[in-house]
Order: sequence, then C-alpha cells, then structure tokens
Amino acid sequence: MQVNELGELSGNTELALPENNVAAIAQYEIEDPEKGTITWSLSGPDAEAFTIDEQGNLSPTAALDFENPGSSEDSNVHSLKITATDDGDPELSADMDVSVTITNVNEAPLVDEIPGVDLDSDEQPWLVDLNMYFSDPDGDSLEYDFTGQNITDVALAHLVGGTLSIDPVSGGDVSFYVVATDSGDLSAVTSVSVSVTEPEPVPTPAPAVTVPVPVSTPALAVVVPVPTPTVPETVIVEPEPVPTFAPLPPLVEQKIRNQTQETDPVSKVIVVFALEPVDEPMAEVSLPPAAEPAPPQKVSQVDEDAAVGHSPAPLPASLDSSGGGITVWMIILLAMIAVGTAGYGVRMFVIHRLSTNPPRHGW
Repeated sequence: MQVNELGELSGNTELALPENNVAAIAQYEIEDPEKGTITWSLSGPDAEAFTIDEQGNLSPTAALDFENPGSSEDSNVHSLKITATDDGDPELSADMDVSVTITNVNEAPLVDEIPGVDLDSDEQPWLVDLNMYFSDPDGDSLEYDFTGQNITDVALAHLVGGTLSIDPVSGGDVSFYVVATDSGDLSAVTSVSVSVTEPEPVPTPAPAVTVPVPVSTPALAVVVPVPTPTVPETVIVEPEPVPTFAPLPPLVEQKIRNQTQETDPVSKVIVVFALEPVDEPMAEVSLPPAAEPAPPQKVSQVDEDAAVGHSPAPLPASLDSSGGGITVWMIILLAMIAVGTAGYGVRMFVIHRLSTNPPRHGW
C-alpha cells in the first residue's frame, strides 16, 4: 500500500516590493512524490494585498504606495502565510510565513492640464502658479523650465521660481511648453495655450490747424449805474377855468369942444378883455354895428363963463385930461402883460360907439 507524501515548501520568506509594482515578486515550490495537484493559498493579516497563482507565483493585488502604507500595522511591511496542499488521501499541506516590505521608488512628477488663456495685447501680464498644476508623488521639490522658445511675436513667457508670467505683445495664438523635473531626474511636461487679441483701433483725430489770430486789446468795460426807478408822484390836474368875458367900465367920457362951435357927438369907447388859456383858441365875439351918428347941429354962441356955470361938475383931474387917459392905458397894458405871463391869452375888443344924444352946451 502506497502512502501519500508531501515534500517541503521552498521560497523566499522576506520579500522587497518596489512601490507601484504589480508584477510577480516571488515563486514558491513544493515537491510531491505522487506528482499530484498542488493547491496554493494565502492567509495572514495582510493576505488580501497579495495573490498566488497555480504555479506558486506571488503578486500584489494592486500597486502599493510607499508614501501611503496600507499594512495591518500601518507600515510598509506586510505579513502573510503561504500554504501548499496536495490532492492525496489524506491531503497533505505545507506552509511558510512570508513578509513583504514595500520600498520607495522615485516617481515622476504629476501634472494637471493648464487651461488656455485669452489676453488683450494692451493687457497686463498674466501670472500663474505652476505648483497648482504640477506635483511630485515623492514630495520632492520641482524645477521648472521651458521646452522650446519662450519669446514670440505674440507673447513673452518668463519663469520666476514656480510662477509663470505671460506678457501679451500682439494679436495671434501661441503655445508655451513647461517641464517640471524632480530630484531623481524624472520630469513631466505640459503646454500653455495663449490667444492674444488686438483692441479696436482708436480713430486718430485730424491734426489741428493753427490759425494765427491777431491779439486785440480788450475794450474797456464801462459800468453805468442804472438808477433805481422811482414811482412818480400822483399829480392832480385841476380843471382849466372857463374863459369869461368881463366888460371893463367904459373909459372916461370927455367932452370935446368944437373949435368951430359945431358940436360933435360924444364918443364912447368901450374896451372888452377876454381871458383864456393859451393852448385853447378863443371864441370870436361878434358885436352889433355902431349906430350912425346924428348930423351935427349948430348951436348959438354962448358965453363961455355962463356955459361953464351951467355945465356939470368937472371930472377928476386924473381922468379929465389927456394925462389921465394915458395913466389908465398904462394900467391896462401892465395888467395885460401880467395876465399873459401867467399863461393866459388876452384878447381885446374895442367897441367904438358914437352917442346919439345931442351934446350939451359948452361940453
């Protein structure tokens, strides 16, 4: 009767796994005298992070990151047990404890896409912090540089540390390529697209034409004070007096003795004055015609002394003689001048009427 036998399990018990490696890291073997089928299995606290195939190849199930340990002990050392089992009767198995240490590997910088930028040609330079788009998985510092030209007719690109500056020049499109390199000489490259637009042209005004203008002396301004208007006083106009006609007393009657002893009728002269304002016409006054004088009659010679004795009382001296008449006329003339000076017109009517009564004897 044949007895089932199983040999010893062989393979590395301490493994080093570079980070981010997903390839097989080790192969395990076991000798089976019966040449049966061997089944491989994993167990232990970190068994889920690895897998083993039918040929005994051990591989991580996913990329392991040195910077982010994922072991059960929160470290980069993973512990597991590998078991090989045959198909005999009874089944036989063999196992081995294995530790896997994740090692650090320099990783290339990572970069996100930098959005394109639109600028006007007269705009201020555009600045961007490249550290917002580049990163290094190992935490190394990065150095930035251009790949290709950084001076074009469209824009100028400059780098100061991790700051990219783009200065627009003229209208057009251009792309700049920026590379970031870590301490392990691994790098990452990205491009920056720039579009520059020319502003609308400002119309140039026509050149000003200078026309010489003769300088003239400014006229002297004369300030004339304007009197404050005053309210005129109320003037009460009295009505003009109505002209009246007042007959003057008749002049002194003077008897004239006819040297021929022929009696002349006694003449009576009546002077009428009318007063009226100068600016109004005077009414014309019509007088009836004088009566025809009676023809002279002869009188008998009478003794002068006797005649005087029967004559009426003599007139006052001032009116009886020619001197008295002149005095009356002078008074009348002065009165006329005074009235005219006062603003009245004087019109004189002389009425000459011959008496129809027979003369007295002597005078």
